[in-house]
Amino acid sequence: MSLSASRTRGRRLALAVLVAAGSLGALPATAAAAPEAPTAAHHKIAKELLDRIAGARSGPGTRFEAVVVLKDRGLAPSSPDAARRTLTDSAKAMQAPVVDLVGARRDQVVSTFWLKNMVLVRATPATLDSVAALPLVERVIPNFTLKTPTEPQRKQAKTDAAVAWGVSKIGADRVQRDGTTGAGVRVAILDTGIDTAHPDLAGKLVSDDPANAAHPGGWLEFGPDGSPVRSTPHDSSYHGTHVAGTIAGGRSSGTQIGVAPGAELMAGLVIPGGSGTLAQVIAGMQWAIAPYDADGRPAGKPANVVSMSLGEEGYSSEMVEPARNIHLAGAFPAFAIGNDCVPGGSAAPGNVFESTGVGATDDGDNVPDFSCGGVVRKKDWADAPASWPDSYVVPDRFDGARRDGPGARRARRAHRRLGRQRPLHPPERARRHLPGSRFGGRHLGHDPAAGRRDRSALARHSRLRVAAAARDAGGLDDP
Repeated sequence: MSLSASRTRGRRLALAVLVAAGSLGALPATAAAAPEAPTAAHHKIAKELLDRIAGARSGPGTRFEAVVVLKDRGLAPSSPDAARRTLTDSAKAMQAPVVDLVGARRDQVVSTFWLKNMVLVRATPATLDSVAALPLVERVIPNFTLKTPTEPQRKQAKTDAAVAWGVSKIGADRVQRDGTTGAGVRVAILDTGIDTAHPDLAGKLVSDDPANAAHPGGWLEFGPDGSPVRSTPHDSSYHGTHVAGTIAGGRSSGTQIGVAPGAELMAGLVIPGGSGTLAQVIAGMQWAIAPYDADGRPAGKPANVVSMSLGEEGYSSEMVEPARNIHLAGAFPAFAIGNDCVPGGSAAPGNVFESTGVGATDDGDNVPDFSCGGVVRKKDWADAPASWPDSYVVPDRFDGARRDGPGARRARRAHRRLGRQRPLHPPERARRHLPGSRFGGRHLGHDPAAGRRDRSALARHSRLRVAAAARDAGGLDDP
């Protein structure tokens, strides 16, 4: 099977897919002839990987890095806690034949994953051929690289100097004055890192041990193979700190920049310098809902919201399972829908049905040309889940923002506000409140849930829904 066949045409800048640098074998070349490519299960091995093997000027014992993706587990756990347990247990059981076979061939199992049912290996072509032939193996692909595009500078709208324009535009300043600040809600930002020395982020990053500079449970860096890297919080680029400031930044400069200044932050460094592998990103997503420290010991509480201001234009099959399982585990998946797509295009994982995809509006409540979105059809995906509707509109929400990255960040704040109103709304309940906070504008799409969010309306709508449910039930049960 070709990896490119599982992605849409036209993917350009949002998350470029390249074969990871250094993915060729760990063993040095010993012969001039290329190694034999796998033969028995070619249809399961990505063409990009087969081409790498066929074109390598090395011996047959050369090991190649590859991701072994196993079949869908078809899980339906009863609760978020049960989901995490079921995901880990089912992955271990299904992956055992792969792990055993690779070990028996004296090749290397690098990492195993449970949010996405996959195993990262370094193995010879013959071993990859045998692995692909296993009945539970769906496909074998490269550990491809994800890149975040550099956001071009755009003119900022002017607003009251005491409040950033986006905060004011969506009414978050009014909600903050009413006492709703996102306090008690934990947000995991999976990005380029975070600069905790920034005065607007002082004290925002959580830690199981305040005396430990590594912030266990609140910070973790990941290597290209998804393994934890010992480090202290830092930003390898500007993007993660910008995201964190939009989410929970203070007013040290005299201007309130954050939409939910009371929220707690976790930061996972998964795209160092703006580029990371599939294994890095999936490892970070796992950590967000089941955090641990650099030694692998459990640390801290799981995030209520998982933030990724990233997107690969098109319909990436590789992001469907992890996005759905974030939702299944009870976290709110807020993902950007992409920028500068082809007309009507969108980006994964923001266009995965269970995600809350977010686009941008300008200071006139219009959708700018760069913000992606359109109708997603089930048939657009290579292997869409049976439970998905035949079509749906993305993004789910448009938000007052300069780019869709900040827009995604402000949608996450909507969920935090709902959590503060009635701790804590699971993802589906939070999504049911969002249509009641819609503020129209031009070109906002035909989904009744679409539109720029007004946070004060969102808070009022949440209170009304809670009060109505309590009245109908004759009590105060969570609606």
